[in-house]
Amino acid sequence: MAYSEQYLIEKLKYLLDKYGTIQTQLIDREPDFPNRKAYIRVFGSVEKACEAIGFYEYKKHKFDINDAQK
Repeated sequence: MAYSEQYLIEKLKYLLDKYGTIQTQLIDREPDFPNRKAYIRVFGSVEKACEAIGFYEYKKHKFDINDAQK
């Protein structure tokens, strides 16, 4: 399904309002939410999509020992 740029921006703003941050794992876990590939197709990367809404602190989630213990 092709998403419009405006729709993707609105979804990111929703995520930012809900959690106060945007992370890879939040994008993946949110129900009825476009996956990261949709953002990559439209913006080139998830980082650039976050910059489009004024969020410059996006970091990719890195798997660490705390994740392994969950």
